[in-house]
Amino acid sequence: MNASIRYGPTPPDLKVGKPPKATYGVRVAQTFIPVRARVDGAWRLGVVREWIRSRSGWLVRIETVDATSAVGVCSEWYEFRPDAVDRLNIAAASGEVRLAPPQAAGRDL
Repeated sequence: MNASIRYGPTPPDLKVGKPPKATYGVRVAQTFIPVRARVDGAWRLGVVREWIRSRSGWLVRIETVDATSAVGVCSEWYEFRPDAVDRLNIAAASGEVRLAPPQAAGRDL
């Protein structure tokens, strides 16, 4: 699937954000939200691990699978763009991954 379920045609990629410093932002929450994120020209499955409110907006830390990494995971901070991230639902019984419908409130994720 090449389009965001919320925004139609392929959205721009997430931009790598500055890693937060103690004085840079306010930690909002540590989470575990399965997502599909647009990174490096492709959709990748990942997990949102942390949200931070910074001076320039929201930063989000997303972990994705990385076969080239020694640990198999890449964890990177990105400037949050709601059109480049789609939330996923995982069916408890089957483990099937499904795109979730858009949410009306909050950080739009």
